[in-house]
Amino acid sequence: MVKISYNISITNGGVIMKVLAISSSPRRGGNSDVLCDEFLKGAAEAGHETRKIRLAEKKIAPCAACYGCTESHVCVRKDDMVNVCLLYTSPSPRDA
Repeated sequence: MVKISYNISITNGGVIMKVLAISSSPRRGGNSDVLCDEFLKGAAEAGHETRKIRLAEKKIAPCAACYGCTESHVCVRKDDMVNVCLLYTSPSPRDA
């Protein structure tokens, strides 16, 4: 599965999209991974900023339903999901 997210900003040179692809495929070089790369290649050739995250390379623990996040809005588990969320909400993939 591939999730594509983008931010649009307008500059003097035109519209620039900041594209973040999140690949959940467990196989590097598999169909989804190649599709993701080709999509990002096209976006980069069009002058847009691109970034890719492969979830299979991240250490992400499942929710423990401990409700530790209810007040702080921060997960008590210290894993890579924090970094994924920061990239997803970052104004620019290159800023992350």
